[in-house]
Formats: sequence, structure tokens, C-alpha cells
Amino acid sequence: MGLAAPLEADGMAAHGRCQKSKLMLVASLAPLAPFVALAREARVDHVAGWDLRILRFLHGYEKRAEGSAFDHAVNAFLAMGGEITLILGLLVLSILLATQRVRDALFLITVSAAVVALTSALKEAFERTDLKYSFPSGHAALSAAIAVAAGLIAWPTRWRWPTVAGGALFTATLGTALVYEGWHLASDVIGGWCLAATCASLLRALFLVVPLRATGGER
Repeated sequence: MGLAAPLEADGMAAHGRCQKSKLMLVASLAPLAPFVALAREARVDHVAGWDLRILRFLHGYEKRAEGSAFDHAVNAFLAMGGEITLILGLLVLSILLATQRVRDALFLITVSAAVVALTSALKEAFERTDLKYSFPSGHAALSAAIAVAAGLIAWPTRWRWPTVAGGALFTATLGTALVYEGWHLASDVIGGWCLAATCASLLRALFLVVPLRATGGER
């Protein structure tokens, strides 16, 4: 009788994690589909009409606003975009380690590393003639990876909506700035977002079913 209750609780917890893992696997298909479609366009060296219209609108505005306070602010933000993304990632990591959430910290590191490795490899595979190493955008992918991972980690807590809103705002702002400055097409940015969301979902599913001992325990 004494062992029955703990064993039953462990079984229910494992079943719950398995169900969540299946949901995350299904969720990963949603961003994967548009990524494949965008990657196919990049592979055949084609730029869609909607992609060109967004570029002309945003980059055209950048040319008209050149020298303005707004343009200087965007330039400064984009110049520090990589550093800001790294600082935010380290901030989230520090919070997780300070609260002894080692499993979630390892998840964040794994997602970030996977996305960096994949974007570097995919840029070679989907290189366009006139846009070298463009698809998918590494800046967009890494910012989205940290934002999605942080959102998944915070989801069971009261911090879910502030985390999701803050991550979405930063990711969208950085992605828009990349197109505004002409560094990337919109499809490069969206492709980076989709890649990050797919990686985060798949890895979250994996971390939900991997035995707790293998990732430092449930902390």
C-alpha cells in the first residue's frame, strides 16, 4: 500500500509527459510546412512577388528615411541585434540556473545550438545567385529560437504571457529591421522563424520523454 501511491503518481506523470510530447510533435509540423515551401523557392533561385513587394516597401522607406533619427535608431538596433539576442539568451539561462531548472537550461542551450548549426548548413544548401548566404536568416532564427524556447519553458507558469509577448515583440522587431535595411528578404526571416519553431517543438518533445536522470533531474 505504501509503494502503490508513489508508483501510481509516477505513472500518471510519465503518461502526462508522453501526451505533451505527442502534442509538441504535432505542433512542430505547423511551422515545418511553410519552411519547406520557402526553402523550395530559395532552392530554385526564385523570389516570389510578395517577397519583392515587402522588400520594396520596407527598404524603400529606409531609403526615404535615410539620415533621420528613426533610421539611425534602426541602424543602431540592427548593429547590436546579435549582441542583444545573446544577452537575452544568457539572461534567460541565468534565471533558469539560479532557480535550479537545469533541465530547462539544457533545453535552451540545445535549441540555440541546433538552430545555429542548422542555419549555417542550410545557407550553403539554399544559396541564391544574387543573395549569398541569405536563406534562412541566422539573426531571425536565433532570436526566434530563444523566444520560442523561453515561451515553452514559461508556459506552465504565471510568466507565460509576458514571456511570449516580449519574445514575439523582440523577434518581430529584429526581423522587420533586417528587411528594412535590405539584409534579408522577408522569406529569409520567416524561414528562420519557422526553422526555430520547428527545432524548439521537436526538442521540447524529446526533452519531455527523455528520462529525468539523463538531463539532470526535474528541477
